[in-house]
Amino acid sequence: MNFHEVFSKQAFFEDFVTFDNFAGFIVVREHIDNIPNSERLEEEKTYKFYAFLLRLLRGEDSPVVPKLNQLIFINVTLFDLVLERLEYLRSSDNLVEYVHPSFIDEVLSTSEDELEELNATSFHADSLVGQFLRKFVIGFHLMTFDQMIKFRDAFYDYYDAVRNQMDTSDASLFGHLSTNQVAKFSESIIKKVGQLGSMCPAQYDHLIESLRTFQKTHPDLATPHFTSHLIAMRQRNFTQAEAELYKAFEMVISGPVKDSTLAAICDPKPSEAWTGMTLAAVDMHHRLGHEHQARSFQRQALNQALETNDTVCLRQAKAAHDVLNSLGEPFRYETADTSTKGHVSTDLLLTELRCKLLKLLGTGASPQRILLTFFNSAVATQSEVLAIVLLDVAFVFAFYGHSILATTLLQCVVMIDCLRPCSISDEVLAMAISQLARAFAVSGSPAQAVRMLEEGASTIGQFDELSIFERARVETQLEQALRIGSDLNYCSRLVSNLALFCPWESNLRRACVELKRGNQPLAFHLLQIIAGTAEGLRTSIDFSDTLCSGRRGGADAVDAEEVSSSLPLLSHLPPTGGVAALVRFEVRARIAMADAFACINVFHEAIDQLERACTLSRRYHMNLFTDIATVMLAAVSHLARASGIAAVADDNLVHSEVFTSLFHQAEPSVRMHLTNLKFWLSLVTDNCTSQESWKAHLRESAVFFANIGDRGSLQKTVDIFTVLANEIAPSRLVSSHLFSLIQ
Repeated sequence: MNFHEVFSKQAFFEDFVTFDNFAGFIVVREHIDNIPNSERLEEEKTYKFYAFLLRLLRGEDSPVVPKLNQLIFINVTLFDLVLERLEYLRSSDNLVEYVHPSFIDEVLSTSEDELEELNATSFHADSLVGQFLRKFVIGFHLMTFDQMIKFRDAFYDYYDAVRNQMDTSDASLFGHLSTNQVAKFSESIIKKVGQLGSMCPAQYDHLIESLRTFQKTHPDLATPHFTSHLIAMRQRNFTQAEAELYKAFEMVISGPVKDSTLAAICDPKPSEAWTGMTLAAVDMHHRLGHEHQARSFQRQALNQALETNDTVCLRQAKAAHDVLNSLGEPFRYETADTSTKGHVSTDLLLTELRCKLLKLLGTGASPQRILLTFFNSAVATQSEVLAIVLLDVAFVFAFYGHSILATTLLQCVVMIDCLRPCSISDEVLAMAISQLARAFAVSGSPAQAVRMLEEGASTIGQFDELSIFERARVETQLEQALRIGSDLNYCSRLVSNLALFCPWESNLRRACVELKRGNQPLAFHLLQIIAGTAEGLRTSIDFSDTLCSGRRGGADAVDAEEVSSSLPLLSHLPPTGGVAALVRFEVRARIAMADAFACINVFHEAIDQLERACTLSRRYHMNLFTDIATVMLAAVSHLARASGIAAVADDNLVHSEVFTSLFHQAEPSVRMHLTNLKFWLSLVTDNCTSQESWKAHLRESAVFFANIGDRGSLQKTVDIFTVLANEIAPSRLVSSHLFSLIQ
């Protein structure tokens, strides 16, 4: 086979990917990356360097890896760098990023001016160095990902086997790294700080020790301190995070870097650095719950942006304002549109998009408008944020009641983030996996859901993502304990644990526990406070850009003094979701109150709560809650008629398309309850037909409830069988079939 046939079949490049050439590639790249900060090669060493490359290009059979320290042109500094890089490239992500064609475009110039400089010839694309680098990179990226992994594993098996032949006694890793090398390493960790949850303890300790070494050897460099700050934030170590942030801030504003070639890498302009570090302080205090300090730093960042007339910094300050004010308090300064001159980071565009999403949800925007906002955004199509965007879209569909579509999107989020991890990969995966586990739990597989959560926590739950898994686990176990209903004290303990994550959800579940105990006054009190507080908070801001903090909405909106004395933690917004989360809690509380009122035959109050819940759900396009409230409204109307009270609602709704719509949106347990409710209503109205098909469904429901351990629902199914056998009157089952729809 001649040269042209070999070249056309790509074997010319693929055969070049060998262990020796890989080691040579690392040597050449480390030499190029550190030429500005390392001693220049002497003439004899330069000749040996080119002879080494020529030998590799010709494919001469002479081992390189065992004799790295014997190469005459390698000094102690370069040898240290090569050894450290070999350890760094054990990760597949680092390997693919290191051997990337973009490196060739950055360091190999084709400028005619550089051709005239003797010292720059090694950087030229057509030089011996350029030919070697380009040939190896092309051959490496012609391999599939599986082939790359196999090559990496085989190389390191070989490298570990022959490493004892190298004399590494004089090597001191991290001891001779250049400023450029340290800055690039720190920046790579900053970009991947949201992906450290899967690191083993040994890797994490090695990373921390490396950063400490960098801070000692390069005391004037800000990036190692800022990297340590971000890692401390992952650990929620406020003391260390604050100290490292202030050290980084001090390094940045102390003055420009002396080496002009490193200024763009290490330190931005003092004005940008001041605003950036202030916004980092905003993020730190907001994540740790220090809202007053966060708002103070946000005002400082805003003043700095206004003084310097920096439109990008002003947009960053506005994004911070929107994050801190999830109720929709308007930003009182004009900002430029997306055509702002200057570099606008992807993180800023993504934050603006997510804040706009929450505001649209809070104003009751239609689903079409929200989806158009996503699809028309420039950042939504970028692969590095696709997992985050899809997670938000899944949240939107879940809010509107399309749980099946939301679950499908969550599966896509997991797959996409595994293929292309985003900057906050650990958090995205934790949210997606926990919600998938919750979907398993409500579909009748709580044990499988708990196992999924435990495996997720053991894999990526090293940092604060553990709280996401823990909350989902507590909610799953609480739901199962409420189904069984045998140990209400255990349910109370789980409710107390849930209060650490979300007081709103905790108090709503607490009302469920009190209803099961028969403590109706306390349950009514809890539900009224939840509904009233949610209504008061969501109506405290007028979204027409006018503050109305003194306005309280609704007749049952409680005052702040009552809230603080009864449930002090409900004076704050839910942890996630903003106004949209408030709306969901208010609707759920009102439906629960309607069920409780129906149980004690107070039908007018039940109908009033259901009408308010239905109106609110329609306003915010929450179809699932709208259908649930509509079905319950028809059911309560039937109950009122059976009790001799004139019906207020249209009972024909129960036979309309509402049942079909709700049946296709709800979880399996809700679908079982829904069909049972429909059959029970037909018994109450003496309009029961096809009893055999109904009996078959009742048997299916009984098996389902028995499998998930739901004793209460199983007993209700048995009661319907009893009614069907004409042993008791249907009207005696009035108070037992409503609340199951929203548990």
